Amino acid sequence: MATKGTTKPAKPAKKPDAPAANAMDVTKAMGAAEVAKKFRLIHDIEGTLTDENMSKFVLGEASLAQLMGITIDQSYALAEYAYTLFQQGRIREARQIFEALVIQNPIDGYMHFMLGAIYWKLDMPEEAVEEYGTAISLDPNNIAAHTNRGEILLQHGEFEDALDDLRTAIELDKKGDDPFALRARALATATAEVIKALMEQKKK
Repeated sequence: MATKGTTKPAKPAKKPDAPAANAMDVTKAMGAAEVAKKFRLIHDIEGTLTDENMSKFVLGEASLAQLMGITIDQSYALAEYAYTLFQQGRIREARQIFEALVIQNPIDGYMHFMLGAIYWKLDMPEEAVEEYGTAISLDPNNIAAHTNRGEILLQHGEFEDALDDLRTAIELDKKGDDPFALRARALATATAEVIKALMEQKKK
């Protein structure tokens, strides 16, 4: 069984036709103080959630990020910066940013996927499974989320649910070259062999 968090998360995908941006661009455009202020959610929410805005937020017509004036490009630039922190092993710093991003935009599957990867790395399997589940509910074709959740479930002996996730990841890989699906295939094959060996032992 592989060690936790060995599958590398994907980089944040940029929205179609969106201009390239990075954390430095955002800081220059908004100002460092502005970025920090935007992330002080509790203080900002008080003046943001009017009755009309609360209704939009509850009905899913607008994310908290939109109501706070944070654009999609800015959110993804911050996500890219947090991803860089994750790669550098600065997991707790990355966690703070992605948790804020998830609060600001709870319907973005990538943010939940990355938070799942972070929780897995921090040895928080239940939280990781929950975040991967949310990512899958928002994007059922997320091969990486199926694979990673399946691997966590395998590590905790939930073989049936794990194999369901791994098979789904394999089926979604139409071209047969997705690295997460290849990992899912290897895990599923190894697990099937272990289960077969155990069943044969019981027959003796």
